[in-house]
Amino acid sequence: MKTIIVIIVLVVAIYVWRKIKLAQARHAAAFNVLLAKYTFSQLSEDDKEKVLDKTMEIIERSGGGRVLARAAERYGSPLEFDNEAEQYGWYALAMAELNIPPAIPDIGVWNLVKNPFFAIAPTDKMFRHVSKYLRNKYSVDISISGKDRFVEELLETDKPNKPI
Repeated sequence: MKTIIVIIVLVVAIYVWRKIKLAQARHAAAFNVLLAKYTFSQLSEDDKEKVLDKTMEIIERSGGGRVLARAAERYGSPLEFDNEAEQYGWYALAMAELNIPPAIPDIGVWNLVKNPFFAIAPTDKMFRHVSKYLRNKYSVDISISGKDRFVEELLETDKPNKPI
């Protein structure tokens, strides 16, 4: 009986630990995305161009050449993303590599997010929580669109022969 209780406690502890780690990763990703959107909007055109170039370099370096090619084929540009969570997640990594700090002075560093393509969904409720925090603490009102172009294209019924 004690063995069963110990096993149940261990399983629950592992489950809770995993949920906490996933929430921390989603929080870091949401923070990066929202800060990147705000910071990118504050940059000069020259710095924006550097961020776009660095973003493409990082995606290629991380093995995302197929992703860039698919975006170029589908949208006409390799740096057209399916959603803002992906877009600004990659921009955050680019700004970190370019040593461009977040535009909010009290926040000095970017979070390390391994793969912005999968780090957080654009509809994740974590965006609302982080957005509310930024609005209350720093008077910065920033949010992202929950739209995902790829999903919308999949759901389109008007064009059944449209390639994916």
